[in-house]
Amino acid sequence: MGDVRGGVNLTQDTINTLCEVIFSSQTQLLNGNPVDGVEILHRGVFALPCAPDLVFKISNAPKVDLANRWKNAMRAAEISKEHKPDKFDLIVLPRLTLYTLVSDYILNGQRGEYYLIAEQRLSLSTNPLVHKQLYESLGARLEPALQQLVAFIHATGFCDVDFRHIPILDKELTPKTIPKIGLVDISRCGDVQGEAAQQIYHEAFFGTGPTPRGLFRCIAPEQFELLRAEVSKVSRPQITLDLADYYEVWKDRCHDFEEAHRINNEYL
Repeated sequence: MGDVRGGVNLTQDTINTLCEVIFSSQTQLLNGNPVDGVEILHRGVFALPCAPDLVFKISNAPKVDLANRWKNAMRAAEISKEHKPDKFDLIVLPRLTLYTLVSDYILNGQRGEYYLIAEQRLSLSTNPLVHKQLYESLGARLEPALQQLVAFIHATGFCDVDFRHIPILDKELTPKTIPKIGLVDISRCGDVQGEAAQQIYHEAFFGTGPTPRGLFRCIAPEQFELLRAEVSKVSRPQITLDLADYYEVWKDRCHDFEEAHRINNEYL
C-alpha cells in the first residue's frame, strides 16, 4: 500500500508464512508470548527465519490505526528528505512498507484481512538495556548524533522517545566510528505548527513518566547543557523549554548515575 525510503519487498513464501503465523497465533504475537518458529522482539513485533533482514509489526487496534502510524512514519521520512543530506546523516530511518494480507484463514468470524508493517531490520541489539548503557557511556562520541536527533524532533514532532525507539546501531559501532541512532518507531509524530506543539515537544524531551522517558532522561548529565543549547538553537518562538522540568530531570539523572556508581563500587 505504500513505501518509506524505498520500502521492502516480500516474497510469496514470506507472505504465506506471515498469513499462517498471524492468523493462527495473533493473540500470542500481540502479547509478546512465545510462538514456535518466530522471534518475538516486543508485543506485536516479531521476525521470521524466512526473512531475517526484516521486522514485522502488527496491532490489535482497528486497521486505520496501523495505517495512521505508517502515514506518520512516511511524513517524518519525507520531512527529513527536505533537508541537506548531512543534516540527518547520523539518524537512520529503516525502509518500510505497509501491506494488507489476505488469507483463507477466518479471523474474528471474517475471512482474514490484516494490515502489517514490514520494516528493514537495522544492525542493532534488540535488548533496550544495551542501548541504555550506550547512551550513558559513549559520552562526547554520541553528541553529534544527539544534536541531529534534537533537530529531527523539532522538524517532525517525533515524541515517543525512549531507549527502545532510539537505539544505537551498536553492531556496526567501532572505536573509531561516530555512533548512529536508528529510529525504529517514528509512528508518533505530532503537529509542530499547531497549538499542541508545546506539549509534543515537552513529551519528546521530558517524557510522560517511566515510558516514554523523553530525551533528557536518556542521556548522561554532562550532555544536558549541550542539548539545552541545541534545543534553544532550533526552537520556534512559540516553543520554550521548561527550565523547572529541565533542572528536575537533571537532578534525577545525576542521582541515577551516582546510585549506579555506588552499586558498582559495592561489587568491586
